[in-house]
Amino acid sequence: MEQTARTITEQLVRWAIHLTGILDSWDTTLLIALAIILAVTAGVTGRAIAGEGLARQILWITVTVILTLLTLTVAWTIASRYLPIPEITGLLQRMAEHKPLLEPIR
Repeated sequence: MEQTARTITEQLVRWAIHLTGILDSWDTTLLIALAIILAVTAGVTGRAIAGEGLARQILWITVTVILTLLTLTVAWTIASRYLPIPEITGLLQRMAEHKPLLEPIR
């Protein structure tokens, strides 16, 4: 089960990287509009989860997850244009390792 989860996660990361490469050529205005549309649609599909039938609920959960991942990928594409991503990545790694967030000045 753990191997399956790892494989799915790796595929999702590859897919997100590929999609980010495609979205890099898009204008920021289009990306913002796309992110808003995807987020609203994900919210609507998230509300549909409350419907009847297990099969329908699983379908709507899957659609909601896909739309949310698309929204996050678009948001990451926008953020990577304006934020110092290597510094943020280093900060997140230090947080995950429970190290001090800021390195002492020498």
